[in-house]
Amino acid sequence: HSGLDMVCQVSADVMRRLKEQLDAEGAVASQHVLDWRSQTEHEKEHGLLAEVPARVCPASKSVPQHKDKPDGKGACVSSWICVVYLTHHPGSALVLKDDVTSREFRVAIEPGRMCCWPNARFSHRVDVDAAAALGAELTGFRYML
Repeated sequence: HSGLDMVCQVSADVMRRLKEQLDAEGAVASQHVLDWRSQTEHEKEHGLLAEVPARVCPASKSVPQHKDKPDGKGACVSSWICVVYLTHHPGSALVLKDDVTSREFRVAIEPGRMCCWPNARFSHRVDVDAAAALGAELTGFRYML
């Protein structure tokens, strides 16, 4: 792994907004969003927290091209992958590579940016600009849900 995996607790409002964005993108919701849907209306109304997977990576380090796997092991996930970046890292980009056409798509890492893609079709990596990496050594980590 290129970072530290953990579970973050987020509010029902955040989960609702993530679900709305996923629905708008036409993405297949992850098991974690499906688990949230099973919460009772009482739990949702009272702002109880939902658990979602998260990762913290050194901001100065690139992540090699790969496909996501459950817990980093075994066969590749065949469903959609969704990440929400929580921090700003100038010069860093998520790069999606279409395995069919070999076309690459660069997405700047910005706080609040959600990126979704079908894992079966796209490999992905994170590129960090060398000059930005020097500053990132001091600023710490890249956070994502």
